[in-house]
Amino acid sequence: MDRQQREMAWYLVDYESECGIKGVMAYADPKLGAPEIQLPLNAKGAYKIYLGINYTKNPYAYVSYGSYGDLHVKLTRDKGFRHVGAESGAVEQPTPRGIKVASKIGMGKFVPRSIQEVYWKTAELDGQSLVIRPPGEPYRTDYPGISNLSYVRLVPEAEEDAAIRQVLQPREDTRCLAFIYCTGNLTGHIDMCSSDYHPTDREWYQTEIAQCLDNDFRIFNLEAIRGHYCVFRTELGDVGGEDNQWQDEWTDPLAEFTRVAHENGLKMFAGMRMIGTAYPTTRSPLGRASFYWDHQEWAKRDRHGVPTGNLSIAFPEVREYWLALLKEVLEYGVDGLTIYLHRFRPFVLWEAPVLESFREEYGEDARELHDHEPRWLNHRARYLTDFLSEIRELVNRFPGRELAVSFNGGPSDFDPNPEGFNPMRDALDVAAWIEKALSTIFCQLCERPLP
Repeated sequence: MDRQQREMAWYLVDYESECGIKGVMAYADPKLGAPEIQLPLNAKGAYKIYLGINYTKNPYAYVSYGSYGDLHVKLTRDKGFRHVGAESGAVEQPTPRGIKVASKIGMGKFVPRSIQEVYWKTAELDGQSLVIRPPGEPYRTDYPGISNLSYVRLVPEAEEDAAIRQVLQPREDTRCLAFIYCTGNLTGHIDMCSSDYHPTDREWYQTEIAQCLDNDFRIFNLEAIRGHYCVFRTELGDVGGEDNQWQDEWTDPLAEFTRVAHENGLKMFAGMRMIGTAYPTTRSPLGRASFYWDHQEWAKRDRHGVPTGNLSIAFPEVREYWLALLKEVLEYGVDGLTIYLHRFRPFVLWEAPVLESFREEYGEDARELHDHEPRWLNHRARYLTDFLSEIRELVNRFPGRELAVSFNGGPSDFDPNPEGFNPMRDALDVAAWIEKALSTIFCQLCERPLP
């Protein structure tokens, strides 16, 4: 730590607030390589821990604040670091007319001029220090917020709070939550404008999974197949990098996350999202989509026959491709699979075999029907139900493995009953899945419970 800003050091700055708080805050630019440091707390017993942080202005504020965090913190006996970032919409400031206005994303012009205090957690502090560090890779590269710690405030835990905390301790019967981990920080994001990242340190995975350890989470769900990009050593899909070749120094994310999950009593589920490529075309990292570009004849098509950026499961070869990737995942010893159906749906549009089979059944051209005509939706939904049945058969070949399906179920603009629950608008026949006992159902954005 130094009073002068330099590489490989935290920068110390004196401050005084309008309300009379004085102290010395520590800053670190993640790109300057400031190290991990420890702050002795010199306390015994249980305390509520509050962190005071000044979120500075930076050119990446839009994605930094409230996203992956600007500061990583932990106590010395914690299993990993937690990411701390400004809360979205948390800042209220009076306008000249006296009206309080909340910052839309927690990074308005008043944030850099204030210290935001937040309750972090309650813990037994005997012999523990607070450990802080700037964000490491991959967060340091794409989301370089300036790290800061202005102060730490400790409040002894009251007896009534201790009683509540004891009641809230996880038990075997309360461990029923599932943690869904998006691997966009490894594969690059679906905007196709961020790079991929390949961890080389096995300890990196412990911190990534730390937030769902020693609490009520039972399942850790990793998005292992993110379109054609696989976060494991695949023989079939893409693996990123400049030449799409696995490098010896890379660690295998699927293997390492599975190891850490099992070491900590979590079930490990691996997810697949059937992402395609993007227009305008970008080939790296997530948009490389080698299988898609090699087989554009199997793309989904709009009603005019124009190909989209995604493959259609109406083609047996496409289903075989996805099934082969899932088989690779199951061979890693995961406890289950999750099929993500939130985006890039429906998974069948106006491809030739779909139009032909509809014409054989109803004697009509589906291109002349409304997008949400019930017979057309039901017809397309059967392709997905049949595909889930094929996945179910694959999972059954690995005894003890489970299958989950995750999908959207909230209202939409074209739902005839905006308050209702109608996944069929996206050709998702949930009732058929339940009837066939295909999976355990995870439902996101659902306004009402499943029937």
